Amino acid sequence: MKNGLLIRIITGLALVGLVILNLFLLEYSPLYFALLITLIAALCVYELNKAISGFPLCYNILSAVICICLLPAYILSGNSLSGIFALLCFAMLAAFILFTFRQNITVTSLQAFSFILIYPVLFLSLIYPMIYSENALFLLVAVFAIGPMADTFAFAVGSIVKGKKLCPQVSPKKTVSGAIGGIIGGVAAGIIIHLVFSNLLEFITLPHIAVMAVVGALGAFFTEAGDLAESALKRKLGIKDFGNLLPGHGGVLDRVDGIMFNAVFIYAFFSYIIVMI
Repeated sequence: MKNGLLIRIITGLALVGLVILNLFLLEYSPLYFALLITLIAALCVYELNKAISGFPLCYNILSAVICICLLPAYILSGNSLSGIFALLCFAMLAAFILFTFRQNITVTSLQAFSFILIYPVLFLSLIYPMIYSENALFLLVAVFAIGPMADTFAFAVGSIVKGKKLCPQVSPKKTVSGAIGGIIGGVAAGIIIHLVFSNLLEFITLPHIAVMAVVGALGAFFTEAGDLAESALKRKLGIKDFGNLLPGHGGVLDRVDGIMFNAVFIYAFFSYIIVMI
């Protein structure tokens, strides 16, 4: 048990270090972080394809090609999501054509492929505009810091307070107290992010600290929703983890489930409510 916890901590620290390294590399080029997101998307797609029973080989190959083309599609369209949307549309056309001419492809497989184009591909692709934004450092810290802070508070509060289960049919260990603790952790993360950036990077026009507290709370909510959604998906697929690439954490998709949901929220909030992208 102790060895398992130690392995989990070491893996977690390595992942944090990888994100921090790529945040520092933003000063030289956003390409490094964009490549990291592309790699994460490819690994998530691989794990999900593997978990879906009877997923056709041609769809495996097509989804791999899509992952390879994601970043070029974004950059060649002038750093615009229009390139991603066009790519996903063509992917759906190709999937439909394969479905038409190959009798072994079921409607369920076509639906599964469509699902993969959105989760995780489109969800993760929304991080590209943040990477190439003038406010990239702030936006990416919001994406990658709120979730872990919420998870830490949720685990601590849930372990101490315990109490009523949040959603026992999906995740028996999660409690209502832990969920509330996670929201508090998100608020703390939002406030800390504001304080750090307002003192160290004064050239960035930041939202009010109260707004960042709300962003933290909502980011924590979406992070927890992402965790629960993936737990429900794993239960329906009949698996414990999506992989074992990350010792103590399972697969890549197991680690970025909440981050993806938070990324969608951060992208939408800072694109349409307070424009920073």
